[in-house]
Amino acid sequence: MANQLHLEYITSLSAIEWNNWRKENPHIVPDLREANLSKLNLSHFNLKESNLIRANLSETTLIETNLSKADLEKANLMKAYSRDANLSLGKLQDVNLSGAYFISADFSRSCLKGANFQDANCSESFFVTANITFANLRNGIFKGCSFMEANLTN
Repeated sequence: MANQLHLEYITSLSAIEWNNWRKENPHIVPDLREANLSKLNLSHFNLKESNLIRANLSETTLIETNLSKADLEKANLMKAYSRDANLSLGKLQDVNLSGAYFISADFSRSCLKGANFQDANCSESFFVTANITFANLRNGIFKGCSFMEANLTN
């Protein structure tokens, strides 16, 4: 269950206010487990190292959002819209990205084991040394992506 204060902040503060709160409280790891963040605009938010396990981020806007080192295991990002998001070093095992739009995203060194990319558009994204084993890539668009040293085995 999400920390209620963190949930209140993420849903009521602007990106600037949230990011300032993060700077003032560097020891706090946002706990947004199982939170319903569907359809929110989280563009430019610093969610680095946040706990978003099983969070609902469907149809969320994540333009230039920092999700590096975040734990998004089993999170729902179905039909999320993102451009230039940083998901590097993230834990995205069994994440649902079906129908999502992640253009120029950085998934480098992330664990995407069992991720669902069905019908997702991840053009121009980076998957350098990412673990994408057992992922569903059916009908996904990966034009211009870098998969250097990524593990794509099933």
